[in-house]
Amino acid sequence: MKYSIALLDDEILSLEATKGIIDNYFSDFNIIGTFNNPLEAMKVLSNTPCDILISDVHMPGMNGLDFVQMLRRFQSPHVIFLTGFDEYAIQAIKAGVFDYLLKPLTPQSLGESLKRLKDAERMKSDLSSGKQFERLLVNRNDKLILLEYRDINRLYANGPYTHIYMTNDEQVVATKPMKHFEQTMTGRGFIRPHRAHMFNVNNITEVRKDSDGNGVVSFKLGKEVFITQECKNQLTRHISIMYSHNLVE
Repeated sequence: MKYSIALLDDEILSLEATKGIIDNYFSDFNIIGTFNNPLEAMKVLSNTPCDILISDVHMPGMNGLDFVQMLRRFQSPHVIFLTGFDEYAIQAIKAGVFDYLLKPLTPQSLGESLKRLKDAERMKSDLSSGKQFERLLVNRNDKLILLEYRDINRLYANGPYTHIYMTNDEQVVATKPMKHFEQTMTGRGFIRPHRAHMFNVNNITEVRKDSDGNGVVSFKLGKEVFITQECKNQLTRHISIMYSHNLVE
């Protein structure tokens, strides 16, 4: 699939730099328009659909947050904010923005963001198509164990091993690294927002921040796990994309 991208930035050099990175490094993304004025961008994008909008936040006349809110009257692309200011991060997350990147943009930072977006889209497509995979095969030296996906809450990476936490409090230690399970389970209701964690989204009931600033993930049957704020933010973004079609404020 080739994704269409629109670029909005009042800084011409920054706009050209972003365009150059996409043209040179990401052949599966097609730029349909570059704009340095929010009002001009709105005239075009109100009638021209795009999959992704990469936008500056701090712009004269209309900031990126206001622009996205207005654009959503016509279409709802995935939004990646690109800015030299970090004070808008919390507002961006609350507004359902997929990612928030700081200038100067690099191929690596944009590549990581676009990969997460494609992974989330693939997972959303699999879920909406009714794709079902029932059980996970785990090799434990002298025996094989078949685990129901619906009975797995999360996985945790521990060096060459992976700890699999079940809904009934059982813990299975697998002799395979997390990379193996990511390749097997991504797109089947599981997401890996952090190198050490993978979660079964179907079993999550709440993702929040506690009074100490840590992330907390709550599962069915009352179980919880603490994660870093970065992991919590990435998990929130992935879940927002998956369930964007029925998000209720």
